[in-house]
Amino acid sequence: MRDKVPEQIKGKITISTLAQMSGVSRATVSRVLNDHASVNAEAREKVMAAVKASGYCRTLPRQRIALRFNQVTIISDEHTPFVEGSYLDVILRVLRDEGEHLGISCNFVGRDLALDRKRLAEILAQAQAVIVVGSDNLELINQIKQYDLPTIIFNGSDPKMELNSLCPDSENGMMLMGNYLMAQGHTKACILNAHIKHAMRERSYGFARAFDEAGVPFNRNRQIIDLCEIAPKVDPTGELYHNLMSRQGGVDFGASKMLPYLLDHNYFEGMTAIACVCDATAISLIKALQERGLRVPDDISVTGFDDIVLASMMTPALTTIHIDFQNMAKTAFSMLIRSASGSLPMPVRAYSAVSIKERASVRNLKA
Repeated sequence: MRDKVPEQIKGKITISTLAQMSGVSRATVSRVLNDHASVNAEAREKVMAAVKASGYCRTLPRQRIALRFNQVTIISDEHTPFVEGSYLDVILRVLRDEGEHLGISCNFVGRDLALDRKRLAEILAQAQAVIVVGSDNLELINQIKQYDLPTIIFNGSDPKMELNSLCPDSENGMMLMGNYLMAQGHTKACILNAHIKHAMRERSYGFARAFDEAGVPFNRNRQIIDLCEIAPKVDPTGELYHNLMSRQGGVDFGASKMLPYLLDHNYFEGMTAIACVCDATAISLIKALQERGLRVPDDISVTGFDDIVLASMMTPALTTIHIDFQNMAKTAFSMLIRSASGSLPMPVRAYSAVSIKERASVRNLKA
């Protein structure tokens, strides 16, 4: 009966409305609506009273009807996420928020536990569902497969394609960037990358493909700069290379340690633009260029990939590839729920669309 709804919250009835009316959290409302056994009787009664008083009616998506878990274990063997603005920090935030919206709690298992096979086995034995973030580590993935849990790889891949995965379209994203740079007059542009996993290699492929399809000469030996090849030259002991390949190179993939070498040895000579594998690498590059007295974009243009928070706040603001991580999180949970219900007949490898976020770090040479 809508006349019992408080005046200040009249209008469209949402989960937030029900939470305000019943005096409980949105997560609790979601759990009640999804009939989770974990909600106590008093809270359930308050929520159902609010539903009745408000006349709330919802159409349940098919996958919510089949919800068979209320907890997800998020596993990552990436670098530490505790860097404000890093892409991993962004991913964990959107996964947590989407889980909360669905009444699903998220537990994070970081690198220290993910690579400890005994400890990870104990965690997986208690897990209900798994999201693996940013990894194509076959040893890690094979261990997870042994437990036959609903699993999705987020921003990573299963080399054997036996698990569901969801990634931003890295190849086409960097192809978009290549085409954008050429449209600005940058026919001499290179990509600064780190070929440590499949998605990174895809970005180099996409960048080169843009030039190939445009009929613009592209020298792969000069215009694809792989930090994995540079690391042994900078540090002959092999420590830097080991850290990079074992995912301990940092959020910029060790670029800050290698850029002085690249600049001293003229790797960017003749280039008018540098497309970086990620925003953190681009930020390190801009800092290194400015320390050498080079101006971005007046002397050389720089772009990123990910569109983290810092990309729009730095000077100059970074032109980058935008990833809609929030909608990716919604899709990831939808795929995970469908997997748990058995409505995905085979493993799915899905790509999410990306777009260019044009800002101030690219100079238009045609203007």
